[in-house]
Amino acid sequence: MKNIKHLLPSHFIKIQGREFSVKKYFSLDVNKELGTYDENRFENIKTKFSELIYDSVKLRLRSDVPVGTCLSGGLDSSTVVTLIDKILENNNTLSNKSDKGRRQNTFSAVYDDASIDERNFIEEIVKSTESNSHYVFPDKADFLKDADDFIFQLDEPFGGTSPYAQWNVMRLARENNVTVLLDGQGADESLGGYEVYFGFLYSNLFNKGNYMSLFSELMKNFRKGFEISVRGMKYYMNSKNRNLKSSSSGYYNLDFLKSHTDRNILEYRTKDNLNQKLYEDLTQYILPSLLRFEDRNAMKFSIESRTPFLDYRIIKLLFGSEGIYKMHNGWSKWILRNSVKELVPSKVVWRRDKKGFPTPERKWMMKIKEDFLLSVNENRDELSEYLNIDEIIKNYDSIVSDPEIKSHFIWKIYNFSKWKKMFGVSS
Repeated sequence: MKNIKHLLPSHFIKIQGREFSVKKYFSLDVNKELGTYDENRFENIKTKFSELIYDSVKLRLRSDVPVGTCLSGGLDSSTVVTLIDKILENNNTLSNKSDKGRRQNTFSAVYDDASIDERNFIEEIVKSTESNSHYVFPDKADFLKDADDFIFQLDEPFGGTSPYAQWNVMRLARENNVTVLLDGQGADESLGGYEVYFGFLYSNLFNKGNYMSLFSELMKNFRKGFEISVRGMKYYMNSKNRNLKSSSSGYYNLDFLKSHTDRNILEYRTKDNLNQKLYEDLTQYILPSLLRFEDRNAMKFSIESRTPFLDYRIIKLLFGSEGIYKMHNGWSKWILRNSVKELVPSKVVWRRDKKGFPTPERKWMMKIKEDFLLSVNENRDELSEYLNIDEIIKNYDSIVSDPEIKSHFIWKIYNFSKWKKMFGVSS
């Protein structure tokens, strides 16, 4: 398997005879200024954003088949569900309260493990919109049964089991005859939703000499501010040996690790520009993979997925605006929170924690032990180029239970090993 390449977003291929060329047809103008916070400017951006996200959701409700929404309990998907409810009411689609549930279906992955379950937030939204909610409980038995099909459908190795939660949500929608799903994908990368972005904000303020604003932001974050700022700054500052010092580093082939560490670190060369970092994650590092997972999961179950936050008008507005308006007063996604604070329940709008699409990954990794060992042994020679296989096999249980080692470390090896065999990929 050689010379398989991606056609990047906003590019097209022109073929003439045996010749072809790749050209870019669209470039997003990124405002690289952090800016100085101005309330009038913020209100203007917020108003435009509110109008655009409402219209974007409305456009994506057009369909000749049933439409539903993936509801995780986070702010982004909760916003979509709440706006759908408002749109239906404004269009006089609902003649009385009892009609609401018939018109909007939500689909959610939930768990009995309270540390990752988000039902309390999901049910807050379901209650406020009177939606017809559907739940699926992904478990380790189903995960093991689905693993081969799941890996095959996603085409490429991936870094964790979160896409499996999405896989289950898509399957649940299909079982309920809903074939179009909206979700909140893209809001984090365009509005500043990940904790690591605080580090870029703080460094931006520091490098511009805006020490009062920096101190204010840190204090308003209070409990989490210092932790977030250090985590974010360490992420992009040139900590060249970061990978070599990680808890899992002893399980890699040292020559391979050394030869790839510097290159990987240098890929993240953004220094202190918040908007530029968001742009990189939107177009290169994070969102493209998430959209690929979503597309593969959706197509597996003949679902059409729609992403209202990625409407080109919204993206142009957000990346044409100064970075200071995206993260403010110790809050991420400042524009979104203020746009929907009168619509979405406060419990969801002002929640601090962020879970994404969590799964009980450590428990699942214990369940796949037998299959993991079989798969790794079958691919031992090729995997040894990257990993210290003997040490991994010997310490499997301790690796899975060690909180200092991320749970997806084992998953990556398992996924990669099975993927190589499944698709006949050689080193």
